[in-house]
This record gives sequence, C-alpha cells and structure tokens, in this order.
Amino acid sequence: METKKIDIYQLLSEHFMLSEFIKSNTADLLHIDNMPDTRCISHLVHLCFYILEPARRALDDSIVITSGYRSKELNHLVHGSGRSQHLSGNAADIHIKSHDYAVRLWNILKTNSHVDQLLWEHNAQGNEWIHVSYSSTPRHYVDPNFKA
Repeated sequence: METKKIDIYQLLSEHFMLSEFIKSNTADLLHIDNMPDTRCISHLVHLCFYILEPARRALDDSIVITSGYRSKELNHLVHGSGRSQHLSGNAADIHIKSHDYAVRLWNILKTNSHVDQLLWEHNAQGNEWIHVSYSSTPRHYVDPNFKA
C-alpha cells in the first residue's frame, strides 16, 4: 500500500504553513518523526482559521509559531503534558518579540470566543511565550501567569 506524502509547505491558511507547526530543533537533533496525520492537520487548519488568522489581521503584524503539533515522542522529550493539545494539533505557542507586541496580541486573543486555552507562559529560565488552543467547545480558560 502506498502512503500519501504530506506537503510540509502547504498553506493551512492565508499566512500559515504546515512547516511552521511541525518544526522542532529537538525533533531534528534526535531524528524524531514529527509529521501529523490528516486529522491533526485538519485541527491545525481550524486553529489557523478561527484563532491565528483573525489575530494576525487584528494585530496587523506577523505571528511566529515556536511550537505547534508535537508527536507523542517529541512531547515527552520536551516535558509536555500527556494531555497537551499540541498532540492533536489544536494548540500553538507564539513567540513574544516585545512586551508591547505581547500585550496587544494577548488582548486580541482574549476576546476571541473560539479560544479554548490562553496562557502567558514562562519558565525558570525567564523565557516567555503565549500558548493558545482551539476547541469546537471552548472553555475560554485564561491564565496570564502560567508556570511551564
């Protein structure tokens, strides 16, 4: 049986490409397959359509994804939660290029009724990023000080 090759350069929406959601230095370094199946790609399309594209238009600035889809192996290696929405392609972590940019993006995402989780995450090393996820039945859980 022949398997269909997935085009990593396919557009998920006007401004977002699949490659942005699967890139991982950890996966590259350890030769981990981080390719989503078609169901997860469909979830990424919804994430882009309902959350990321509207935010990009309102922000009038680019949005850089630092983590999108994660395979189970990759998620384990980066110490992700076993219930992480990254595993299903329903979540993205966004690079914060400045505090003003982050505040603007945060305020835009907070008003989006499709947002399931919105977390302003930080770790012990002082790194910060915005985590956002999509669900067809959103909880609209917002935490501006989430310790990763």
